[in-house]
Amino acid sequence: MDRNDPVKIGKEHTGCRLRAVFLCDQTVDLHFPPHFREVYLHLLPKLDCDVSLGAFTRNEASSEAQRVLDSGRARLFRKRARTLFGRVLLAAATPFLVGRWFRQAGLASSDVIVVHNDPVLALIAWFLTRRTGAAFVYRITHLVPESLIASGGLGQRTVAKFALIARNILLRRSDAVIPMSEAMASYFSEQVGLSDDAMKPIESMVHVDGVPPSTDPRCSGPLERVKQELESRTCTRWLVYIGTLNPQRRPSFLLDTLSELRRKNSSVGLLVLGVTHSASQLDVLQSYAREQQLEDYVVWSEPVPDDCLPAVLTLTDVGLSPLPVDEILRTNSPVKTMDYIRGHTPVVASAIPDNQYVLEKSGGGIIADYNTVAFATAAHKLLSEQREQRTERMEHSITWLRDNRDLNVAAGKFLQVFELARMRRPLK
Repeated sequence: MDRNDPVKIGKEHTGCRLRAVFLCDQTVDLHFPPHFREVYLHLLPKLDCDVSLGAFTRNEASSEAQRVLDSGRARLFRKRARTLFGRVLLAAATPFLVGRWFRQAGLASSDVIVVHNDPVLALIAWFLTRRTGAAFVYRITHLVPESLIASGGLGQRTVAKFALIARNILLRRSDAVIPMSEAMASYFSEQVGLSDDAMKPIESMVHVDGVPPSTDPRCSGPLERVKQELESRTCTRWLVYIGTLNPQRRPSFLLDTLSELRRKNSSVGLLVLGVTHSASQLDVLQSYAREQQLEDYVVWSEPVPDDCLPAVLTLTDVGLSPLPVDEILRTNSPVKTMDYIRGHTPVVASAIPDNQYVLEKSGGGIIADYNTVAFATAAHKLLSEQREQRTERMEHSITWLRDNRDLNVAAGKFLQVFELARMRRPLK
């Protein structure tokens, strides 16, 4: 089967031919990756699914929000203040907003409702499925209540405990559950009591394609900007990090790894294409870089469009995908590991189970213990590879990624989820 052809994937199943509504807790102008946006709004419709999507935005005029709205399939609800009071107001208003959208868009005839994470949204979706007869599918992309219970303040922990109870009740009442990884499915089996036949994991996936040429008008600007930033430094080899820089993920680990590696190879620098939720978080990291006398070897750059990421990654040598391997984060499916591979950049990654699976099967990099010495040693090994060895490694890993973790594979897995929901709750 050609997994890059969504139409051929659909023929392997009974076909979609149903109406699906996706209710996503994500704020699209902050975080709405292609394995949500492209799969829901473009690939599933190609498989004859009639899709409608509801999500959130802080700025409807942003390019990211407009990209979602341009599909003609989406309704974005406005998020305003980030205060606790603002969040309470939004939670209280959401049932009315979603209910009005359902009435205005004629969604009462939907066959399946897929909801992301948030227990308030999930409860709304569950009530709607009871009224309409649609199947209820719950997708969990991160163990949010567990994270807040582990690291939040007193108020956050209290709210998170109630959210955890509500989420687990709704998981048990779902017609199908989509965990983010096999490790998350095992967690739900052990902690929530879900049966294996009620779950179908859909991991993070990426668009696997050739590297866009630097002359591509979409990518020439970001590529040239990053190229100039790197050329302004004396480094000739580059580590790269893409992703969030929130304190929970201990981003100072990147700087400590660079410091350790420069003891072996003083030509190495670090490119950070990271996202922060506040300017203060970046200020803390930049201050730490100065304290460690690394400021001349680190480039803090703006994130680049997803379509242009492979082209920009050709300027770098080794990608870093570090995560603390705790009981919560080990259930993740880190998309950055696959982003590096599709950019033909070998990766050093933490021993998250999904990282282990991807790198074992693809050969796209090295798994390292979560400490700076191990990461620096693995990066040094990859930097020391001959060009032919690196080329062979990445060609094999790209082929595996295209066959197993391309966005079209995710679309095909959704057809399997819909079939599972159909078996567990007959659709109309």
